[in-house]
Amino acid sequence: MSQWIFAETVLYLTRKIERRLLVLILFFSFAAATAESPHTAQTIYVVLRLDDCSATSPIELERNIFDLFRRNHITLTCGVVPFVAAVDGHDPHEQPLLPLAEAKIRLLRQAAEDQACEIALHGFSHQTNSRFRKQEFAGLDVDEQLRRMTIGKQVLEEKLGIKINTFIPPWNRYDENTLACLERLDVAILSASCRGKCLPQYQGNYLPITCCFDQVESAIRAARMTSDPESFIIALFHFYDFIEIDRRRGVMTFPDFAHRIETLCSQKDVRILSLNQCAQMFDDFDAHRFLLNKRLRTLLTLLPPRLRPSDRSRYVDIQDRRLLHQAGKSLLTTSIVFFAASIFLFLGTGFWVNIGRRRLKQILLLLVLFFIAGLAWDFLYLKIYWLSTLVSALVAGACMGTMALALLSREIRSIHKKLNGAFETSPLQ
Repeated sequence: MSQWIFAETVLYLTRKIERRLLVLILFFSFAAATAESPHTAQTIYVVLRLDDCSATSPIELERNIFDLFRRNHITLTCGVVPFVAAVDGHDPHEQPLLPLAEAKIRLLRQAAEDQACEIALHGFSHQTNSRFRKQEFAGLDVDEQLRRMTIGKQVLEEKLGIKINTFIPPWNRYDENTLACLERLDVAILSASCRGKCLPQYQGNYLPITCCFDQVESAIRAARMTSDPESFIIALFHFYDFIEIDRRRGVMTFPDFAHRIETLCSQKDVRILSLNQCAQMFDDFDAHRFLLNKRLRTLLTLLPPRLRPSDRSRYVDIQDRRLLHQAGKSLLTTSIVFFAASIFLFLGTGFWVNIGRRRLKQILLLLVLFFIAGLAWDFLYLKIYWLSTLVSALVAGACMGTMALALLSREIRSIHKKLNGAFETSPLQ
């Protein structure tokens, strides 16, 4: 009897333990299934930059854009030109300058007060100083650059009643003198492109553009695929990007733009900031980070578009060198493949065609001249892209293949003689 009671007690306790174990297993399974992955915990910061606001820019479109940002409680960075060239900014000759009209000043002041717009100094007149390159500040001496920046900054601060803390050079071009002027004027933020200069004397924040506005959605999707807790995307757009302003160059209508902005605001992992807000929240936009991204962009331009990383539109952190290493490996592999293919192609062609040694020297001389001319063209115009990389690898391989043919010309001729002799003595003849 006692044995039966003991067995029943053990069975009862076992069932109790099994039930509790089952409850615990179900609880932890549910917790693991509903736990957030590392990717959903990240935040993607998007900075939107509008350039070329001036006396001649469309005020109705500006009003609509500011109202859109005001309704969504976000801030746009707007590059304002204090004195725009009256005729053509692409003409370096002297021409009249147009100051901001009173209606434009009231609009900008109200937008700045409502935090719908953050004003940045976008040059002085947005007029190029060179026939060959579009640039307003690069190439000028320090005194002239300082004069233009000082006047433009003072005019905007006095008329708008704000402090200008950001400088956007026209056409995103500047030089070392520009950085020296920014340091003297205590301008804390420089926003240009990743191809610009960098000086340790300038202690401000480098926040270059990383993509255009129509690439923001794909950049966000690519950023979500990374493990970075914070990603930064700085997108640029102009008034001519709107079809209502320029039907030829426009890529979107204002309703389409408004829909995209509202979609961005509805995404929980996306935050839209201005350049100044971004610099105040984070303190790692220094020269080291800029140089890392500059090297990365340089490598990416040398790669064919299909081989470039999908998340290339981010402003990469100094701790994240993965993209830089990936781009370097891809560039090295692509160059080696094209170099080797060109060598074998020329070796095979020379073996079957049996080119004379004198003709090989002439071909080699032409290839070397073509290679030098291509390099001179690239460095003269500072436009070294992926096509230049592939052509250089092919030409270098062709030179090596031609040199190998010249060195092996005697052996190749002897092989041809043996083959011809074997063919002539063949019983099939």
